Amino acid sequence: MITGNMTVMFIVGFIIFAVYIYALLRAIYWGHNSQKEDMLNDPELRNYYMRHGQGDLYDDEEEN
Repeated sequence: MITGNMTVMFIVGFIIFAVYIYALLRAIYWGHNSQKEDMLNDPELRNYYMRHGQGDLYDDEEEN
């Protein structure tokens, strides 16, 4: 049998779990975007691709 206290504990636990999952996914999204931005602005990577004849891979969209 599920009593009133068990229902309240289940609801509170689910809310904590949902907030945790939301924060985790938001942190992953933020980390991905900040890493991508850092990579796009890294002059060493741009020089690497230019030295190896691959062109500037990050500016392909602007050239078209």
